[in-house]
Amino acid sequence: MHIIKSIAKFFGLRTDTAEITSSQDAAMASLACRSLAYYIAASYISNALSKCEFKTYVDGKPVKNELYYALNVSPNPNQNGSAFINALVEKCLYNGESLMVQPTEALNRFYIADSFSEDPCPLRENVFSSVVVEGLSLRKTFRASDACHFKLESRSIRGLVFGVYQDFGELLSMAMASYKNANGEKFTFRKSGNPGGTRAEVKEASDEVNDLLKNFMRNPNGVMPLWNQQELTRLTPNPNSGSSKDVIDLRKDIFEITASAFKIPQSMMYGNMTNTNDVINQFITFGVDPWAQMISDELTRGFYDFSAWGGGKNYIKVDTSKINHSDIFQIADKAEKLVSSGLFSIDGVLDAMGADMINEDYSQVHWITKNYELIQDALARLTSESTEGGDN
Repeated sequence: MHIIKSIAKFFGLRTDTAEITSSQDAAMASLACRSLAYYIAASYISNALSKCEFKTYVDGKPVKNELYYALNVSPNPNQNGSAFINALVEKCLYNGESLMVQPTEALNRFYIADSFSEDPCPLRENVFSSVVVEGLSLRKTFRASDACHFKLESRSIRGLVFGVYQDFGELLSMAMASYKNANGEKFTFRKSGNPGGTRAEVKEASDEVNDLLKNFMRNPNGVMPLWNQQELTRLTPNPNSGSSKDVIDLRKDIFEITASAFKIPQSMMYGNMTNTNDVINQFITFGVDPWAQMISDELTRGFYDFSAWGGGKNYIKVDTSKINHSDIFQIADKAEKLVSSGLFSIDGVLDAMGADMINEDYSQVHWITKNYELIQDALARLTSESTEGGDN
């Protein structure tokens, strides 16, 4: 504010505190709009991934062991699984990368680093140092094989998006300031004679009039005292200027750019989805699945070397199938087909739907109706029936 006043004074201009405050309000509103757009996009992805199940596979079969419990339920004493994944993804989205460390190897306790430094070592393992966890600086350094370093793209999304925000932010600030300026209350004050006295006396008289006008405009029942030969006239605003459409259009552009950067359908950013299933499927395919695949690969790399990997039998997978909400009445016929075709057991379908499993022998086996059989068996049966019919 002092800089603005100094520039105005240099050029012989008189600035009003209200005008400067209005410009600052517009800039703050622009920053809030940009921050809101980025937050909405980032929270969509982080919240979607927090709904995913981190499946641990041993010998090609899903198991719920100690590692499963740590990744899904309680990674450390101070966080649950959902908060942990939210922190992991948000660090990636806001900082371009995140680091998961295990300070004590004897315990399955994992933390997302608040900050860290990476020392690249070409053709060798990178080293992570100056790791801060929950405000505590760790003396230990971590090699790449001792930590999980999550990074989806080589360039930071935040840096690219905020670079575009810089241009749009200036335009949005100008549009807001122009709208407020064009639609504000303006008056002319006329009195007889020329102002006399010293410069200080003229300024004092001008400030007094400004103070009276402010009180008059802010008070819904204000009174403006006028003396003889004094006249106060309201200026009629230009109907062709100061439209809020410019502000709305620029805000829409900011949200659309953010949605494109995060590969999120634009209708999700506005919250006015019509074909919800198609929109959600598009969001999961392009906005969530790449993150889930990256996290799965990095966790598998971090916990299993080649020998422990066992040719792909031991690994960790982020299951995104439960992100979309399922209505059991809408998918009842599809669920029946999954069971009758032998693709899923009853418990498998219940688990996929988010319902409680029965955990009985009959619910864990795979069933198949007589409508499904090998083509060879079907041809043999038809041939046999035809032969028997001919003999009769």
